[in-house]
Amino acid sequence: MNNNSRKYFGIIIGIMTVCNILDIISTYYVSPTLEYEGNKWVRLLSLNFKGLITVLIIMQVLNTIPLWFLCFKYNEPKYQFRNSNSFFEVLKIYFKNYPHETVTWKKIKNGLSGILAYSGFAFPLIYIFSKIIVTIENFAFGFFLRKVTIDSKSGDNLNISYHKTDQFWNSLPGKSLLFYMNCSVKQKLAIQNSILTSISIVLLLFYIWQNYLKAIRTPMTEISDNTNSNEVSTWVLIVALVVSIFILT
Repeated sequence: MNNNSRKYFGIIIGIMTVCNILDIISTYYVSPTLEYEGNKWVRLLSLNFKGLITVLIIMQVLNTIPLWFLCFKYNEPKYQFRNSNSFFEVLKIYFKNYPHETVTWKKIKNGLSGILAYSGFAFPLIYIFSKIIVTIENFAFGFFLRKVTIDSKSGDNLNISYHKTDQFWNSLPGKSLLFYMNCSVKQKLAIQNSILTSISIVLLLFYIWQNYLKAIRTPMTEISDNTNSNEVSTWVLIVALVVSIFILT
């Protein structure tokens, strides 16, 4: 653990908190009664606004656990013991932590630690981007509701009417808003998931590249006889792994 880890942890927690506050404000802007709320837990449990806030707090805490693992529990791989700067040599050490590790259980734990480290990097950032998308959609939807007349409502589908002479609906933002709002819930989710999937791929490539640069910039040294791999507590590993799986589902 170092000051950079503490700073990064604090910054990400701060951004996540701000994004959740914006989510709450934008949700209230759409409907104080949560009539159009899309959060699956709120809909499933028929929660009120306090329930929504509770769900958001719980989800932020859950996304904080992999981040906490990365910043305070993850042991950096011993890149100094690599034999070369090849990508596969670096990848091998990333998952093994120590190139000459022979204990099977330690190999498994070190491999899982590598996966969880990426989770700690990616999950909070994806959570932040998802909140930004939701907030933008909420404000756009709230603005949309104030510009149209709802003739009828069936489930998530709205039948609306609007003044076609309004210059806004003839502009590019207006046409784009109409197009998006006329999409079904599944289509909107598909658009959002496509954006988040693209972000996830970029984050994965960035994480791989950053770790590779970190590895090749580390001076190579000989392995001493008393060197062992760093080991993470089994319970810490299990908790972080269970939470990461839950977030994925």
